[in-house]
Amino acid sequence: MRRYTLLNCVDADGNPVLHVTTRRAGTIIRRDVGRGPERFELTGAQMADGTYVA
Repeated sequence: MRRYTLLNCVDADGNPVLHVTTRRAGTIIRRDVGRGPERFELTGAQMADGTYVA
């Protein structure tokens, strides 16, 4: 399992939105992040906190 940080998205408390999945890098996902559904591409780029970029 990988944890992804959805860039440019924050929850009601101002924290980054995370997505946990077993899908591979390159997969496109759709998530409703408060402004309606948005598309995110899962990447293999790892951030300093150990999550991956989407």
